[in-house]
Amino acid sequence: MFRGGQLAPMQWSSGPQANFTSEESTPWLPLHPNYITRNVASTADQLKLFRKLTEMKRNEDIFSAEYSNSRTSLMHTLAVRFSVPFEDEPLEYEWYYNKCGLLAARTILGDVLLIANFGTDTLGFKDNLKCQDGESNVHFFTADYIQKQIDIVLSTNNLHGDRERIQDLVLEAGDAIIGRFFI
Repeated sequence: MFRGGQLAPMQWSSGPQANFTSEESTPWLPLHPNYITRNVASTADQLKLFRKLTEMKRNEDIFSAEYSNSRTSLMHTLAVRFSVPFEDEPLEYEWYYNKCGLLAARTILGDVLLIANFGTDTLGFKDNLKCQDGESNVHFFTADYIQKQIDIVLSTNNLHGDRERIQDLVLEAGDAIIGRFFI
């Protein structure tokens, strides 16, 4: 019996049977449901993510920056770091959140988008899922906006490509993406 992952075959890859045994065989213990994203083969991608975050932190203190003697939020710092802000306009951004745990933040005049899934379920933008309050997952994205493409700058999940349309994104619980709008 699967009991929280204590007893499960080694997850070598996202292939059939987690590459623990041949495709025709069935392991004597059930596979953990997360074997597609959490496996030995994906470890290199996770290390690459941590290296990229470390490099960003070394280049500039991205998580705690000060501008004009005032501390700023992470989103503001990301926007300054990844976009070309308009010099004569203050940097503004919008935050969106729903009861499913989906959070999105975007710069109004820049080109940065942050999307995170703080919920417990996998959430997508293509299907019009409803949250506990009956609100759509994507109610804060207009039909035109959800068609836009973003270049993925950072992703906590190795299932995303370098460029994705917002409506094609799927975020597992705990996943986050930082992207720049593709023009």
